[in-house]
Amino acid sequence: MAVLGILFDIDALGSSQYGMAAYRILFSHVDHLQLRGARFRDGDTRATLSRRANVYCIAIESIDPAVTMHVAERLSSATDRGLLPSETRLLRDPAAVRSEPLVRSGAVNDQGEFIVDNDSFWVERVWKEARDAAPKRRREETAGMTNEFERLVAELIAIGRKAENPNYSNSGFLIDGASVEECRHPRAREIGNRLHEIGGWDMMSWANQAVRDTLGPIAAQELSAAWIDVGDWLH
Repeated sequence: MAVLGILFDIDALGSSQYGMAAYRILFSHVDHLQLRGARFRDGDTRATLSRRANVYCIAIESIDPAVTMHVAERLSSATDRGLLPSETRLLRDPAAVRSEPLVRSGAVNDQGEFIVDNDSFWVERVWKEARDAAPKRRREETAGMTNEFERLVAELIAIGRKAENPNYSNSGFLIDGASVEECRHPRAREIGNRLHEIGGWDMMSWANQAVRDTLGPIAAQELSAAWIDVGDWLH
């Protein structure tokens, strides 16, 4: 399970409803469809409750590491007032995140809807506001893709449809090999490298999302595993 904590300065958020302000910052920076399957928890940190700090935390969990990577990439360089400095705003240690006294606020389903936990309807409201107000970024990005991108994605989907060893993998992105390195489909890795060359992490993410949309979440997770150490995907 991939876990990421995002830390906010309560004083700088400047609102008695600082939790809502924090979620507004988070949701304004992400591609909402990229968060399908993510679960959220939030609350004041342990240090805040003991009056040693004044920090609010939103934690995101997903079985797909690409989800937390997407959030980390989008938030790491954000300049919104209310975020802690870039060097301390992301809590990447799963044990550290889980040690904080956070409560579940909800999860994003496969349709991109926020499903509420613990009566956190205000988080759902912020989610809908941010999603509806966001520019149609994903549609515009997809419309502007080059023929090469479309060809590479089509090739990835063709690889993913063919399980090289049904007893080993649910898709063609992982094959039976003598070592971890050898089990990753070599052409899928070549495609990942090319996607990184022409569009960086974002273009790899769009391709992974296209695989998820066509072949499902397991294939997308196995493609993520095949892409370990390709570009700046997973290290």
